[in-house]
Amino acid sequence: MWRRAYPAIVALALLAILGCKERDAGKSDPGAGPRVESQATASKTTAFSLSEKEKQILLDIARKTLVLWVRDRKVPEFDVPEGTLREIGAAFVTFRKHGRLRGCIGHIIAREPLWKCVREMAVSASTYDRRFAPIRPDELREISVEVSVLTPPEPVGSPSDIKLGRDGVIVRKGMKSGVYLPQVATETGWDRKTLLANLCSHKAGLRPNCYNDPEVTLLRFEAIVFE
Repeated sequence: MWRRAYPAIVALALLAILGCKERDAGKSDPGAGPRVESQATASKTTAFSLSEKEKQILLDIARKTLVLWVRDRKVPEFDVPEGTLREIGAAFVTFRKHGRLRGCIGHIIAREPLWKCVREMAVSASTYDRRFAPIRPDELREISVEVSVLTPPEPVGSPSDIKLGRDGVIVRKGMKSGVYLPQVATETGWDRKTLLANLCSHKAGLRPNCYNDPEVTLLRFEAIVFE
């Protein structure tokens, strides 16, 4: 059932292959090791938070789902404790191999319990990221896992309100849209103007300066990122 359902889920849901950018090969990559480390957290003004135990549970869900799906095309069940992980949430799952992006897909808008979103995105990122061939069983030992849990998007009054490294950004005009996760600015070293220009042109297929257009919707969100 999962094999039949997932292509439709990927096609119809608001999945963001869009928000994941491969790091430069020459840069060191903190995602290459099997450690658990928080790279970014939502600001103190954001009520949403995760405990270290909850982060570890989500990483375990992503890892175990990756392994079982890639090896057997099965999706594991999990006994998730009551609390934040059972609440509706949105997340990205990112896989890297030797520091290079190997798959990344996520939901921008929360539609299901957070733990289920992470499980679903682990399957999608491992198999349905159209930029990459599906992850093979012989690669599993070399794959690192990163989870980004997102706060709800909110309108941006001005591009200058976007804080690089803290805010993810969504641009929308009509049927076109694009998104970058908060860590993209940090990993690329882009300034705000370059980030927004790339978001408009490369992700949304719009003019590079479209973010100044009054008909364009600009939203921001924050993320708790851990690996």
